Amino acid sequence: MGWAVFISTPMGRNWFYDMFTRGVEGQAGFKSFTFPSNVSPYFPAKEWEAAKLTLSEDVFRQEYMAEFLEDGAGVYRGIVGCLVEEEPADNGGGGNKDEKGPVVIGCDVAKHTDWTVLIAMIA
Repeated sequence: MGWAVFISTPMGRNWFYDMFTRGVEGQAGFKSFTFPSNVSPYFPAKEWEAAKLTLSEDVFRQEYMAEFLEDGAGVYRGIVGCLVEEEPADNGGGGNKDEKGPVVIGCDVAKHTDWTVLIAMIA
């Protein structure tokens, strides 16, 4: 039965996004605002331009333009669309996991602005 102020940088569609949408949708007792960083008179214009040049578009939009992005400017985007259902287990006593084929392992070693990624899958 009190009040609160939630201040954050958008990071995907998480609990903060849920709180934000309450104000956007006009739910009683909630007000939501979003402002890009450069609206502040204290924000250095050079930092805005440097960030635009050095950050990925998604990270810049999230961190400097205060936009809620579907995947939160994360490294892993569109994962749900890449998923496939696991084949049901063979309950007939037969079937060997090795019969599916060799396992291929890949590694993308991060060097600058991303993260190292490892993946293993049946070829």
